[in-house]
Amino acid sequence: MTLTRCAGLAICTQATLDPLIVSFDNRYKEFRRYDFTSRYGFSPAMIDAAQQAYIVYEPTQVLDAAHAALFAHPNVSFLHAKSMGHDIEKAFDGLDIHDDMLLATMDGRLTTLFFARLMRVREDTYFYKQLQVLKKDGIKPQQARLAREVAGKT
Repeated sequence: MTLTRCAGLAICTQATLDPLIVSFDNRYKEFRRYDFTSRYGFSPAMIDAAQQAYIVYEPTQVLDAAHAALFAHPNVSFLHAKSMGHDIEKAFDGLDIHDDMLLATMDGRLTTLFFARLMRVREDTYFYKQLQVLKKDGIKPQQARLAREVAGKT
């Protein structure tokens, strides 16, 4: 009998939206009416069967980091997507690294070192260079995004 490797990859995930467990998170209010008491209502409990699970999150996004912390388990590796903001998937799309991450997860090559190498790809992108200029000037990414949205609407 051959055992198959089971691994999971979660990007900017919420552990649950149950207001009794994550009362600290006021986002996604429209989903609070759903039942999160079933066996599928608390994501961290669902990763026990995986040999390895990877949780990708932005450590400076306090609410996302709090959700990620709920996944602490011996079979979980935390991958920090620093300076990516809350919409990590959109940033990963821009960097074209989704496929690399999924393939590495499936064949057991995803490690913190592998992830760090993927993150270095962003240093060559226009977006990342602009972000570093903004940070150097003391402008937060959220402020830049808001200014860009306002400018686009005028």
